[in-house]
Amino acid sequence: MTRAPSTPDRLVEAVERLLDERDDLDPSLREITNAAGANVAAVNYHFGSKDALVNAVIERALTAHAREQREALRSLQDGSSLEEVVRAWIGPAVLAGDDGRAPLIPRIAARVISGGSAELRDLSARTHAATYEVVFAMLAERLPALSHEELVFRINLASIAVASMIVGAFDKTSIAGQPPVGKDDKTLERSVAFIVGALSAPGAGTLRAP
Repeated sequence: MTRAPSTPDRLVEAVERLLDERDDLDPSLREITNAAGANVAAVNYHFGSKDALVNAVIERALTAHAREQREALRSLQDGSSLEEVVRAWIGPAVLAGDDGRAPLIPRIAARVISGGSAELRDLSARTHAATYEVVFAMLAERLPALSHEELVFRINLASIAVASMIVGAFDKTSIAGQPPVGKDDKTLERSVAFIVGALSAPGAGTLRAP
């Protein structure tokens, strides 16, 4: 006999559904309790507050996404190319939202790059700190001519570029009147080629001294 979901599980699942259905990351307490079939007291008892519940769901999504990136990077063989490292790094982000995969990541990315709250930006940075340690170490090994400063600069730009691309229709981004970048089977490979080119381009006075 299947055991009925616990109240905390119902609340978490309700928030996940609500976040997946709306453009913002701030469902009301009433929306959450109605969707979960629970009461306000249950939210406060199990999570302390509505904001703490929503943040717990967002943190779970970010943590799972960061873990997927690290696993992809650590699965690479010694001697893997720069292209393979970049594909393992950005693949989980570029593919987020496809076929139900990490559906909240594009929405969270949209909020982070549009300013979001300091708490959300800090949460994203904290959950991905270990991932970026791996990214930096692997890229530094493959781009020895770049100074530490230049590599950090390029990784930041690459991260922003990928985040901007994956939000897609969530922020209606357009350039010169053009529609947002669409996703198809070639999107990941096009993204990898762009990031590899940006990372390996000649430096602007910030190459490592020979």
